[in-house]
Amino acid sequence: MPRYFFDVHNSVSFPDSVGSEHEDLNSVRTEARRSLIEIAGGSLGDKDALQLRMDVRDAVGQRVLAAALLMVVEDAS
Repeated sequence: MPRYFFDVHNSVSFPDSVGSEHEDLNSVRTEARRSLIEIAGGSLGDKDALQLRMDVRDAVGQRVLAAALLMVVEDAS
C-alpha cells in the first residue's frame, strides 16, 4: 500500500515525517478531513478564528491533495 505524508500548516508548519499507508486517494481524502477536524477541535480554545491547511504528499514528495479549514466567529451587529 502506498505511503502518504500529511503536512499541517497553522502559522507554523508541521511536516509529517512518518506518514501512513492508504489504499487510494479516497482514503487519503477521508484521512485529511478527519485529521483537520481533530486538530481544529484541539486548537480552538477561546479563539474566534482558526485557519488550518494540510498538504498531502506521496512517497516521492509530490503533492497529491491540499485541504483547508477556516473558522471565524463574529458578533452579529
